[in-house]
Amino acid sequence: MTFHGCSAGTTSKFCLFSLQQWMRLMVQQSKKAGGLTLVLWLLAIAPARAEQLTLRVAIERDVSQVKIGSSTDAVLTDGTGQALAPIPAMNAVMAEAKAGRVAVNQLQISQACIKPSGDGYVFISNRWYRGTTCVLPTEGGLTAVNYVDLEHYLYSVVGSEMPTSWSLEALKAQAVAARSYVLYQRQSSANAVFDVGNTTAWQVYGGLDKEAASTRAAVDN
Repeated sequence: MTFHGCSAGTTSKFCLFSLQQWMRLMVQQSKKAGGLTLVLWLLAIAPARAEQLTLRVAIERDVSQVKIGSSTDAVLTDGTGQALAPIPAMNAVMAEAKAGRVAVNQLQISQACIKPSGDGYVFISNRWYRGTTCVLPTEGGLTAVNYVDLEHYLYSVVGSEMPTSWSLEALKAQAVAARSYVLYQRQSSANAVFDVGNTTAWQVYGGLDKEAASTRAAVDN
């Protein structure tokens, strides 16, 4: 993977990954017919609604490193909200676990957070998500959390849990059940870092890749 603005022996604090190159690699490696890049998703996804209730969804848990980025211009911040470096659109940084903190190149910080500008999306590990992201140190390494509006979360969960081609009424029933479940989990969660995970241990949440016009209609109606 090519670094932008970095070379061997560099003293620069920030090395950026090109997400265009990363996504091209992911598409080439994908075994799914008709894989889509972010450009096609940007054309397909409806405008986001105003945030009402924010969920904390763990995308990666207890890993040694994780890549995070943005589809639009963004700023890398620490746990206090202090701006550390600009992240140009379609670029990413690698966060690594080091001595109980988050290391981003030469910096060691309490958290590494990215909030896209405008209607942008965040890149976490190998998928795109709505909302924002922070990488936090946990007992087993790093945990990458997606902070996402409840309704936007459901857009993806409905498509992750059942075929998007099913009837609108079936999808609406799934949306109701998924909403009730995650609200219960959010209320009862004892985890200080996240409310739910993204696997079958909670509800499968696959990000933008699992959204469809039918799942958005099911959640919105």
